[in-house]
Amino acid sequence: MPYPFPRTARSTSGFLAYFVAADASPLLNSFGLGNWTGLLAIVIVAGLLTISSDLALRTLKAPTWKWLQRLNYATFALVVLHAFFYGALLRVTSPFTVLLLLSVIAVSVGQALGIWLWWRRHAPTPTLTAA
Repeated sequence: MPYPFPRTARSTSGFLAYFVAADASPLLNSFGLGNWTGLLAIVIVAGLLTISSDLALRTLKAPTWKWLQRLNYATFALVVLHAFFYGALLRVTSPFTVLLLLSVIAVSVGQALGIWLWWRRHAPTPTLTAA
C-alpha cells in the first residue's frame, strides 16, 4: 500500500506554485500578483470574520474594532486589483467584467454619497454676527 505523503507534498507544492516560482522567488507576473492580492483579501476577510461578534467588540473596544473593520475598504481595493491582474479589463465583453465595473461604480457612488452626507451633517454652521 503506497504512503499518502507524496500526494500531500505534491498538492502542497501545487498550491504554492500559484504564489512562488520554481526558484522560490515570488511570482510577480500578472497571474502571481492576482493570486497574491486574492490571498491578502481572503486573509483580511477571515480576520474580520473572527472579530465580527459582540464579544470581540467588547474585548477590542469600539475604536480599535472600528479601525479594524475599516479594512473592508482595503479588501474592496484588493478585489478590484485581483480582477485587474487576472485580466478582467482585457475581456471587456465578458459579463463578469461588466458586473465588476458596475459594482465598482455603484460602490464608489455610494461611498461618495455617504462622505458627502457625513460632511454636510458635520460641517461647521456659519454664525451670523450682529453688525
